[in-house]
Amino acid sequence: MVRSDLAIDYALDFCQRFQAETKEQLEAIKETFHNIAHFDVSQLPKLLTASGGIVFQKSGQPFITANEFAEKLCKYAKALTKQEAKQQSVGPAALAYHKLSSVMAADVDSTLDQVLLSKLNGVDIYTGTYRFLVEPSASQPYSFAAIKDLILSLQAPERDFPITTSKWRKLLGHMSQTETDNLSRTLALYEKHASKDYLNEVKQKFAHFGGTDDGAWWYWPHPDKDNTLQTVISDLIILERYWLTARHRTSQPTSDPANNSNKEIS
Repeated sequence: MVRSDLAIDYALDFCQRFQAETKEQLEAIKETFHNIAHFDVSQLPKLLTASGGIVFQKSGQPFITANEFAEKLCKYAKALTKQEAKQQSVGPAALAYHKLSSVMAADVDSTLDQVLLSKLNGVDIYTGTYRFLVEPSASQPYSFAAIKDLILSLQAPERDFPITTSKWRKLLGHMSQTETDNLSRTLALYEKHASKDYLNEVKQKFAHFGGTDDGAWWYWPHPDKDNTLQTVISDLIILERYWLTARHRTSQPTSDPANNSNKEIS
């Protein structure tokens, strides 16, 4: 349990160190036992990985609810790991996260469906994934490095009229209200004001996940669901708040016990 603005970096560091330490320890075991009969060190993995679940919540909310949901998120993260695991190898580490707004939480799939499932021109679209690999993979585009690269490109403080988090949030609002005309006009307005170079760079970052150069540059076919779309704009919003914006703040840590119920922890 840590302060919310430290959670992502803490979890990433832990997963990376766990992998490095287990690799070192397993190499030492192989060196020790490689000449011992009936002990086939070739069957030992090169390393181990650790995945996890992160829940962001107000400090006044029940801990047990967050703890139980974090366990479920861990399984949700490991599902991504298993997709990458090959036969007789160890899958890469992954982290899943969620902002818990209610003291009651159902299973992960139904909760995330409620939060992330929307409509785009009558087609189901998941507005985020809420899970990424800790380190990049050649075959899996969903990594923290890739989403960080996208967020930093979008923020681009030196650029004129960047497509900020608040603009993506407004776009989500139009999607949830099925206001297709407003959605199209809003996006067209963002594209109109943004510089050409900036917009091209942003589109290239979205293309890493599956976007194309046409009007679908910010969404793509869902990798696991037929007749369904996928984007990562909900991930942009939550990770900018709890990771990239928070980690660069210069304000002092929150420690006012008189107003502790409004502080966020993970």
